[in-house]
Parts: sequence; structure tokens; C-alpha cells
Amino acid sequence: MTVLLNGRPLPGLDHRVTVTEQIDRKDLSGDTSASAGSHGGWKPALVSVRLLIGMETPAELATLRGLYHQADQVTGAPALWSITESACGALGIHRVRFTDTLRVAPADRQQAWEVTVTLIEEKSVPERAETRRPAPAAAQPSAPSALQTTSGQAAAAGEQGFIERVLSVLNEQAGKLFFDGGAGP
Repeated sequence: MTVLLNGRPLPGLDHRVTVTEQIDRKDLSGDTSASAGSHGGWKPALVSVRLLIGMETPAELATLRGLYHQADQVTGAPALWSITESACGALGIHRVRFTDTLRVAPADRQQAWEVTVTLIEEKSVPERAETRRPAPAAAQPSAPSALQTTSGQAAAAGEQGFIERVLSVLNEQAGKLFFDGGAGP
């Protein structure tokens, strides 16, 4: 299947896509041989695309290199692309940026270049879910002293008002519905 970026096909033929996801595991063993570790979260998916570009069409190679080098006008970071590809669609990967390497090598027994590019998922489902989770209790700021309870007294530090509680519940339910429940954005 052809890989589409912003609705336009990547140059080349025989597109082969490999998606890699990884769990970040922090080693807690120190200098011992223990296997103690802690869960550090899910890393964004890496999408590796391998394709062939005929040596008789060097303009396609130049086009691919141009896509790889495109940058955001404001931040200078690699450009953000919407991706259309069957494995990416099945895994809920919709937006990517070029990352790591653009590798070009002669293909064995063919008059073509074998090209490999790597893209990284932008704002993955686990990343979006992580931003919705409340900060640990120690990191949460206390309620402003201007907040009043219904009896007119100042609210205790850390006590949430009615509106804050409602918004917190709505945020949690929306996250479960749209991201944690498997539905796409």
C-alpha cells in the first residue's frame, strides 16, 4: 500500500511499513544483577517506511529529501504530517514527523535506490491521556484564599469548589470516551 502524507503519496514504489512501539522501563537495579524496574510510560510509535526509487527518476529522491527537510515556519521543528496507511490507521496513528535518519543505498540487483525513513507519532493516544491526568497531590496548587464556601467562610487549602469538581469529572469522562476507550481523535 502507498503511504500518503497530507493526502499525497510518498515517492517511490513498494512501500513497506513497520510500526514499532515501546514501553519505557526505568532500571532500578543499581549495580546489582537484580531485574528491578519501574514503568516509565509508553513511548510514541515509530513508523519506518522502506521504499524503492528507480535510478532513472532521481527527481523522486530529491522530492523525498525535500519532504524530510521541511520544517515548521514558526518553531523550526520538522514539519507535522497527517499519515494515511493501513497499519497506522489500525493503530490510531494519524500525525507524524520525520525523525532520525533518511537512508539511501543501492538496491541489490536492481537499478534502484532502497530508501528508508523514520517518522515519529505526534501526540500519541497515551501522550494525550497523560496530559489529562491530574498532577500528584504535592504538585497541585492550593485553592486561592478568595474561594468561599456556601457558608461564606474561606475554603480550606486544596478543597475543590463545585465547578472544579464538575469540570474534573467531565474531563475524565471525555478522556475515557475519546482516547482510553479505543476511539480515535
